[in-house]
Amino acid sequence: MKLNTDLIISRLSQKYTVDFVGIKTESLSIQKPEFIIDGTTALLKHHLYVNAEKKRSANLEYENETTVICYGNASEYQPVTNKGGLIIIKEDISPFEIMNELLEIFRFYETWELKVLNILQNEPNIEELMKVTYDIFESPLLLLDAQFQCISRIGYDEALPGYQSFEENNSKELSLSAMSTFFNNKDPMMNNRDIMLIEIMDLQFLAKNLFVNNEYAGSITVVYNELPYTSGQKILLSYFSEFLEKALEDTNSATSSDYNILRTIFSNIICGLPIESSLRNYVKSFKETQEFICLLGKLNNRFSQIPPEYVSRKLESIFPKSISFEYQSRVICFIDSSQFATNSESLHEYIKEHIFNLTNSIDIKVGLSDSFTNLYDARQYYNQANAAIVNGVIMNPEESIYYFTDYALIEMITSMQNAFPLELYFPSGLKALFEHDEHSKLSYVETLKTYLKCNMSVSKTAYELFVHRSTLLERLERIDKILGLDLQNPDVRLQIQILLRAIEIRDSVQTESK
Repeated sequence: MKLNTDLIISRLSQKYTVDFVGIKTESLSIQKPEFIIDGTTALLKHHLYVNAEKKRSANLEYENETTVICYGNASEYQPVTNKGGLIIIKEDISPFEIMNELLEIFRFYETWELKVLNILQNEPNIEELMKVTYDIFESPLLLLDAQFQCISRIGYDEALPGYQSFEENNSKELSLSAMSTFFNNKDPMMNNRDIMLIEIMDLQFLAKNLFVNNEYAGSITVVYNELPYTSGQKILLSYFSEFLEKALEDTNSATSSDYNILRTIFSNIICGLPIESSLRNYVKSFKETQEFICLLGKLNNRFSQIPPEYVSRKLESIFPKSISFEYQSRVICFIDSSQFATNSESLHEYIKEHIFNLTNSIDIKVGLSDSFTNLYDARQYYNQANAAIVNGVIMNPEESIYYFTDYALIEMITSMQNAFPLELYFPSGLKALFEHDEHSKLSYVETLKTYLKCNMSVSKTAYELFVHRSTLLERLERIDKILGLDLQNPDVRLQIQILLRAIEIRDSVQTESK
């Protein structure tokens, strides 16, 4: 295995006092050391030399990224080159001792590389990869998958004994508090391919996102709780990430489960993509056999940095057999409701009870659709869940969970207005009643609304309006003349009731949204 300047310096610094002048080799390209022998004038690119004479030779010529081990103080050396670098050992020691130490450093990393390659050559074992790599970093390691669930952690719990990083009832599930802390200190973009050095709780974390087939597959993190971070470990983590990505690719390609098939089907339907012919029979098998509810989650701005993938994973752990994924920066979860209560009211209570902690912890607004059995209808029920949030936030902003059934009438009325204003549905007599009210302190519309609400009972209506029965009868007679409709006809009565309720809801929505 080849090394870079920082890895060599960090290992030498554990035993000697080391300075450096010149230009470092950043990539893993430095070869095993050799002595500068008599007559050497040209030092080759990516070679590591030990100056056996303990002095700087003025006639040496450096190629790009050449590294030389020298002795003394950095002040004794002029900038000898703009191509290579000098690692300066301050102690008065034998060049042969330095050579042996360098060879040991190379053997240390080569042994690790061989172990890793051997693990990958057989059946990839990610836990073994993490164990053999722990000694290389000498710091705790944490490996998460694409849903932010722990695949492996070595020395991590001991590094943070007073901090609950994982849920008490699930040792692989990151806690909400840990996620909030982490993403308040880090850009949550999962397409970042750079090494990230992060400081949280007075600790340093070195993190690298992992990708399989160009898609985000997780992350590997080094925690510096005792030993300090050294710059050479960036390239080392990047190198180790390549091995992890290979192991994850081999592990993930082993199966194509029902979960993955259902996830693909739901995702395609929501995105408006066609279903492949190989999956159509699978869709048919679900008709009339299972019921689903669409849960849609929208994070508020305060927690918008928490990745939707994490919320998806939390929902899948709360509701077994559910399918959850991100769509347009929101979280969709299709809950298999057939395994829970059959009564819709008790089902709503069950869902509310189980996601209360989630909605309370990360301030997420949740919309829930009605139940459905045909997978092809998934997009329509997604729209129901979305409508529940849109209308619920306006009408009841203090709530966090909204059921479409509670806002169906509001949605129907607001959707109706997209074609025509409500007033265009008014019979001429109803328009005349509203025109009367514009110029009168006495509202005939409110009287009519109360009369219909009381099932056209004069006594109940008079009681509700606090008026004498004879006064009400006179008022109803005037309303009847203006309205010009037969309220004894159930169809006419229903039409007027719907229109009056629609106006009431529209005015309420407009008031709440201001």
